[in-house]
Amino acid sequence: MKNYPSEVRVAVGRFMENSGRRSGQGEMGLETLSKALDGNSDSPLPMIDSKILFSLHHPKAEVRCAALVELKTSSILKSKPGVPQRLEAIQDALLSQLHDDDLTVVQAALSLIDTLDAMDGANILQTLHSVLQRCVRIFLSGSDNTAVAGDIIVLCFEHMVARLNDSPDSSNEFATMIFPLLLIIPKTRKYNFKALEFAKKLNWAFYQNLPDSCSSEKKLEPGSISKMNQKIVDSMAVIFFMHPQESLPWLVKSSENKFFELFETCFPVLKTQWELLSSSCVMHIGETEDQWFGKLQEFFAFLAGASTNHAFREHLHYLVTNCKSSPSLLSGFFTAGVTIPIQVESLHCYAFLCAQSEDSFSLQLLAEAPSVLVPLASENQEVRSAAMNCLEGLHALCSRIDFSSKKNGNFAIWSHFLEELLSVIVQQKRLIVSDRGFLSSLLTSLISHPGHHNSLLVPRNTEQRFNESIKEKILGFILGSALKFSPYGKLVIFSLLKGIGNALVRVKDVEQLLSDLMKRCGKYFSGMDKSFQKLSKYEVDILCLLLESCATPSIDGRCIFEDHLLKALQLPRCSVEDPALILPCIAVLNKLNNQIYSEMRTEMQELLLRELVFLVGNVNGDVQYATKEALLRLEVPSSIVAKMLSQPSELDVHAAPQERRKKKKSTLKKQQDSSNRQNTLSFLGSLLDILLMKKNISNRESLIGPLFKLIKEFFSADWLHGSIASDERSIQSSSDTSETTTSKLYYILQMMMLVLEDIVLFLGNASQSKDEIFNEIDISLLLSCARSDQAGIVHGHILSLLSTIAKVVPEKFLNHMSEVLTVLGESAVTEIDSQSQRVFESVISSIVPFWLSKANNMEQVLKIFVNILPEVSAQRRLSIIIYLLRILGEQGSLASLLSLLFQSLITRKDPSQSGNSTVNSPEFMSVIEKEWEYGFAVQICEHYSSIVWLPALAVLLKHVGGGSLSRELFIELLLAMHFISQKLQDPELSMVLDSGENSDNIQGTFGEILEQIVSLLHLVDVNKKQIAVPSPVRKDLKEIMRSVLMNITKSMTPSSYFSAMIKLFGSKDQDVREKALGLLSKAMKVQDREKLKHKGGRELDIRRSRKWVQLDGSALEAFHRMCSDIVHLIDASGDNSNISLKLAAISAVEVLAYKFPTDYSIFSSCLASITMNIGSESMELSSSCLRAAGALINVLGQKALTHLPPLMENLIKISLNSSSGISGRNNNSSASCTSRDILLSVLVSLEAVVDKLGSFLNPYLEKIGELLVLHPELASGSDVKLKTKADAVRNLIAERIPVRIFDLYHLTFGC
Repeated sequence: MKNYPSEVRVAVGRFMENSGRRSGQGEMGLETLSKALDGNSDSPLPMIDSKILFSLHHPKAEVRCAALVELKTSSILKSKPGVPQRLEAIQDALLSQLHDDDLTVVQAALSLIDTLDAMDGANILQTLHSVLQRCVRIFLSGSDNTAVAGDIIVLCFEHMVARLNDSPDSSNEFATMIFPLLLIIPKTRKYNFKALEFAKKLNWAFYQNLPDSCSSEKKLEPGSISKMNQKIVDSMAVIFFMHPQESLPWLVKSSENKFFELFETCFPVLKTQWELLSSSCVMHIGETEDQWFGKLQEFFAFLAGASTNHAFREHLHYLVTNCKSSPSLLSGFFTAGVTIPIQVESLHCYAFLCAQSEDSFSLQLLAEAPSVLVPLASENQEVRSAAMNCLEGLHALCSRIDFSSKKNGNFAIWSHFLEELLSVIVQQKRLIVSDRGFLSSLLTSLISHPGHHNSLLVPRNTEQRFNESIKEKILGFILGSALKFSPYGKLVIFSLLKGIGNALVRVKDVEQLLSDLMKRCGKYFSGMDKSFQKLSKYEVDILCLLLESCATPSIDGRCIFEDHLLKALQLPRCSVEDPALILPCIAVLNKLNNQIYSEMRTEMQELLLRELVFLVGNVNGDVQYATKEALLRLEVPSSIVAKMLSQPSELDVHAAPQERRKKKKSTLKKQQDSSNRQNTLSFLGSLLDILLMKKNISNRESLIGPLFKLIKEFFSADWLHGSIASDERSIQSSSDTSETTTSKLYYILQMMMLVLEDIVLFLGNASQSKDEIFNEIDISLLLSCARSDQAGIVHGHILSLLSTIAKVVPEKFLNHMSEVLTVLGESAVTEIDSQSQRVFESVISSIVPFWLSKANNMEQVLKIFVNILPEVSAQRRLSIIIYLLRILGEQGSLASLLSLLFQSLITRKDPSQSGNSTVNSPEFMSVIEKEWEYGFAVQICEHYSSIVWLPALAVLLKHVGGGSLSRELFIELLLAMHFISQKLQDPELSMVLDSGENSDNIQGTFGEILEQIVSLLHLVDVNKKQIAVPSPVRKDLKEIMRSVLMNITKSMTPSSYFSAMIKLFGSKDQDVREKALGLLSKAMKVQDREKLKHKGGRELDIRRSRKWVQLDGSALEAFHRMCSDIVHLIDASGDNSNISLKLAAISAVEVLAYKFPTDYSIFSSCLASITMNIGSESMELSSSCLRAAGALINVLGQKALTHLPPLMENLIKISLNSSSGISGRNNNSSASCTSRDILLSVLVSLEAVVDKLGSFLNPYLEKIGELLVLHPELASGSDVKLKTKADAVRNLIAERIPVRIFDLYHLTFGC
């Protein structure tokens, strides 16, 4: 709380407000918070400290007042040993109450102020002063609290006086506080008298002679207040004149913001003294000007820079009028970059002199006219406005002077154009004052050649105002004056005229200034001559501006200042960060463009480019960036670059031409010196960086030949061994850990590979043929370099270059394919870093597509990489194959890869190869799962989502099914099914199914897998005798295949499942169709069992089960088509060979009727077909049809009425045949279907007919009765099952058939 008092007050206040809103909880909340912070709820004190503290900050004023009253009577203010912090906290809180918004709280706090003795007296006095000022303002405002405010004022006086004994030094503070209250005001006269009373008690010299206020307070006559105030002022005035030096500082402090009133009083005295001083100094100013010039500058600056400088303007005018060198004095201010007030005042004085009728200063003022351009270009609008007033004054002055009498001297140079020049500038007053940049555009248009500078702001034809001769004189006049200015003034004038380009530097004196600055800079940093001073900031800016002017195009098409530009770019080779060297270099780089470069001589172009190459390697980042930007703007001929690549040892660009010609005779191989090697490699490194950055070098492809020659030379024994030997000597002779020659050499080789790759890639995008250039590409050299690079530093770059070449000119590899693959394979085994991985992938993406375009055998490519995988580290296998699959296409290649992995595994782990001819499936699979091929197949699939690997499983099964029958194929199928079984349990697949994403694709893939497994299951059954596989293993295979089928069925939607069945029903193989029907029946039965299990189960299982109960639109459409196909199978040829297929189809219909008990229209078609087949010669087929008919009638209900006549006809017919021993029927199936089975099927069908169509059985009641009553087997009751079913039918007849249609008599008679 002590560290954050204000935060505590705010927090407590909010807490109290919130507690107060809850009725009855305010006091309880305060009590709780106090106990929590005190840490002792059983304190013997009458009030816990925190509670008092928080009460002082309560939102209600009455609570705060009550707390102060209670605090006054409490003993807690007496600090107890060991707990002084409590008193300190309470005192701090009490002091803060003196600033309370409620005056009653302030009044109560003042009654306790005596307890603050231990606190800082100055702090208390300051607080009392603040309270006093506040109450006086309240009293003067006439608000309702004036009475309380008055009482507080009196209390403040009493406490202040009481504390004078304690702190004698506080008399000064109290005197200052009470000073504003000494003069009597009618509203506050009561308290003014109190102030006088307390002031007389002070031991303060300024208050010694104050009048007595005791009697005056009681009775006041009209005018007595004025008389009293006069006496108070007179008494203090006497003291002031007796001791002005002591009194004046205190009066200024006591007056606070009333300084100007004090100034009004003192100004007449100061003015008198000032006039006396001016009259005494005028002789010295006129006679000894040189001696007083510096003093005058200081004095003028002092008065002009004062915050009340307007008060001294008259004196400043007097000063400049009586000074013979006033124009120079004034121009020295506004050309030196002084403060704004001084500039403004000096310009005002300059304008004042221009307006005088005397012409003693006229010529001086006009000669100094260019100096006014400096403030006219100021960023401050007030300065520009004052400068424009000066120019207006100068223009008016020109009209008053007769220049005809002054034909000699410098006046003759500018006298005939100055008035018109000033007129042009004054005419644009508004734009110049409002827009700082307009003046530069105006001057540039006035001085530059026609058409050289056009500005939309400048009036038309401004550049034709003066002829060329006058323009040169104007430029010379302005620059001649500017060269006498301070560096700041020079910089401003040069900045105004920089728009005229190199014409600025063509002026002889300006060019000499540029040469001098560059000479000073070079001599200073060379250290050879200590007399040269370092350039100032303004001088550096001038140097930069002049160099920028040198780097502008010339009218005659020649770069006449190319030597200056080159010299500015020649930075020392050592690290330099001084702005005097860096900034001019950057200035030239920023202005350098292709037009300037093309205007240079050829030899200078080469020298300049070499300097730019060196600057690219400069340690200064700004220099590097500006150099690169400049290079991008230049159109560098490839011939110069090729020359540099062929002769990189010519590094001394400052050597004489004849010396450089001598160096051309030396070759690269003869440079064994370590320093030369380092310099050569550094230069080449920067040059190659430029080639990588700069893409617009004309005829860049011509560099391929020189680059390959350099590669060949650098990979030679001379360079490699020489670099290693140089490094060894450097290590022995020095402990320097800088970059070695060998590392630089390898870096250069890497850069050359990158440059070649960039050029080849550019050629690939070019439209014209480059056959001649492609002949320069040496694949054999690159492969040789890759094999000889034992350190592997350049290996990756070589592969990357080969990759790019393969993309552009793949035919270059026709004779080198085996070598490339060898190098590629070696890199895959040995290089494991990420960069090598990226390069390897790049080569694959280039070489493999080219290979496929020639060989068109994806599996062969995969096989090559699968064969090398055992030699590759386990960490890299996945990344290599993943990228390879991406190039080949995951959808088409993943299945082939899995097949190859399984084949590789079978080849290595075939039991027959190990002497074990018996395959035990569980043990065999446990061994197989531990092999790297199987684990890698799992890892590959885990990398992809189910959207990728699930279709691959379907393709894998297709590959297996398309192979020739063999034992290996059987084992591969076993591996594949085991793998698929595991993958179908992948949690990611379950998540995808749950989310419903890509549902159509996944369901379609499920259907393909289902089709392939059904076909393979048939293949296993048909060829079981041809494949020598033990029956237990075959059984395990069939079980896992059926398990996979069931798992897939559970995951499939009804529409996708029905669509898959439709495809299977369309198979040419009858056995496949029959297996599909059996699978359908089994799946629907499993669905019913699963539905029972799902009750109370997972929500997902419940949703999936619901889809099979309530078919949506697509599912219902597929269901109808599937049922139509089943009906087609039932209605097919009646050959005995199709009996099993018909039975499977009828059984499927029966299962579907029970599974989907809805009166779908397709069921009516099914019932018609089945009804026709009830009378089949096959008892088994008839029995199956009867059961299916009953199931369909239960579903269709009265919609089956149209099929009732043929159905009852066949039913009665087959029931009569069963009672007569089924004479005359084909009994081929009697072994599997008895008369009892037929009769039971009849009862099942009849039960459905009676239940659903009982009201329509009147024509058939007699036959039904005969069957139920007279049939021997039913009448005997020997068969319990038959008897039970017959009783159920009889009871159902009694319930469902109305009595009105029951012909009992006819039935009895018939019986």
